Amino acid sequence: MTNRQILVAANWKMNGSLKSIRELGDAFTEGVSDKTPTEVVVCPSFVHLSQLSEKLNESDIKLGAQNVSHLDEGAYTGEVCASMLVDFGCEYVIVGHSERRMLCLLYTSPSPRDATLSGMPWC
Repeated sequence: MTNRQILVAANWKMNGSLKSIRELGDAFTEGVSDKTPTEVVVCPSFVHLSQLSEKLNESDIKLGAQNVSHLDEGAYTGEVCASMLVDFGCEYVIVGHSERRMLCLLYTSPSPRDATLSGMPWC
């Protein structure tokens, strides 16, 4: 049996204001230390990535995104590519969440190809 590190990802969905994200970020950074036996990833909505990136930069908590396009760039309104997420310090991304598939009428499941194209680990 292999030793696998436990990963806990907090998907904040479409919630939060600048104030509440600051408070939640403070609570997470105070509660997670280098002695925490799991890898902790926080996935806020896109509009809060910058704020959390600065806050988590000095902690052991990793930043993740809630979605990523399989495309590198282009005229795709509302889409976000992996290089944009990396610019904000994202190390993880949630790919193919059931809510996105249902609400956005995306009927296909994510494939390893989608995760590989993004170049990021996926939760």
